Amino acid sequence: MASHDYSSLRTPTMHSGGSPSTIGGAGTYSGEYTITYQHIGIYGWRKRCLYLFILILMIMIVLNLALTIWIIKVMDFTIHGMGSLRVTDDGLRLEGEAEFMETVYVEKIESWQSNPLTMESSNYIRLQAQNSAGNISSQLTIGSDGVSVTSDKFTVLSTDGVELLTADSDGVVISADSFTIAGTEGVQLDGPLQTEYIRSDAFNELRIESPTRALYMSASEEISLQADGGGIQISCRSDFEISTTEGQVTLESDYIYMPNLEMSDTSSADTTSSSDVYELCVCENGRLFLGEPDENCRGGDDLCS
Repeated sequence: MASHDYSSLRTPTMHSGGSPSTIGGAGTYSGEYTITYQHIGIYGWRKRCLYLFILILMIMIVLNLALTIWIIKVMDFTIHGMGSLRVTDDGLRLEGEAEFMETVYVEKIESWQSNPLTMESSNYIRLQAQNSAGNISSQLTIGSDGVSVTSDKFTVLSTDGVELLTADSDGVVISADSFTIAGTEGVQLDGPLQTEYIRSDAFNELRIESPTRALYMSASEEISLQADGGGIQISCRSDFEISTTEGQVTLESDYIYMPNLEMSDTSSADTTSSSDVYELCVCENGRLFLGEPDENCRGGDDLCS
């Protein structure tokens, strides 16, 4: 058996085995003393378990340190941010694409330098704002079937802050200097149109028609139809009537043409004018017809009926 030195791990303890005696008034002890040693420390299987626990703890620390270094390397953690995400004085800068699985709350989103900002969703994109009470006041939804805007008032402004279009429950107001409709089929209105000026562009004609119903043009003062580079044509299937309650109807031109007027049936073949000059006759009911210059506007009953 190997010998062990326990001198550094033992504490002596003295035990007295005699009875006290008195000599000259002073108390003294007489007898034998026994010294025993008590061992201090961990020995045996407890010591081996302690070493094993320390070894396992060191292995776990090394594994955790290695895993932490690997995560930092893979996620590209730096003092400036993580991966494509950089932390700046103005906020966060993302270089590349990002996918958000839940709701994102931000104050401002802008693209980096001159690159475009693209927002893509497999379903739809919804932007909404809340009022002071926490209720949704405005909402913009971009889906596969269209774009929907929900708000009490919709306003379009120019880059200078000038209001171009406003839509609310009272109506739609277009404040731009001009409003152009470039569709080949024009514009169809189910209600009245109130405007100060209607014109076509320089290379197309202006046509106002009502295919199945009547067309009314009214003004409190006057209506002006003007064509600077061409003519004005008004055609209808039934009667065309010009009337005024006060004032007069004036036709002012160097030439006034009224083709297809009927001739008086009293004109005979031998009295037909050799020249292309005829009299313009008016019936009592206002109907116009042509007559021979020497017949003094004699017409039959069928012309003035």
